[in-house]
Amino acid sequence: MIYGFCFAFACAVGHRFRLYDDADRVGSLWPMKISAVVVILASVGIAGYVGFAANCKTKSECNVVHSYISAIPVSSFFSRRLNFNPIAIHISDFPSPKSTEDH
Repeated sequence: MIYGFCFAFACAVGHRFRLYDDADRVGSLWPMKISAVVVILASVGIAGYVGFAANCKTKSECNVVHSYISAIPVSSFFSRRLNFNPIAIHISDFPSPKSTEDH
């Protein structure tokens, strides 16, 4: 819960200081330099978690640490997915409700 609060706060501060532009439906969410850093850090986060999961010897060993680091692959995945607006918009669009005339 604390991680979600911190992530939401960082997003609100970023929006307030115009560190990203979510109104541009064609380009990147962040400027190119920031996008490159985000992609690299997200890839390292996902690869690091996969490496950790692959190297676990026992289930209890993994369970001890999992609750602390489970936010890393989730935030890495969303950061990579939301990095490029055309992909994020295509994936996140909800279908429009069908009108009653179509039935």
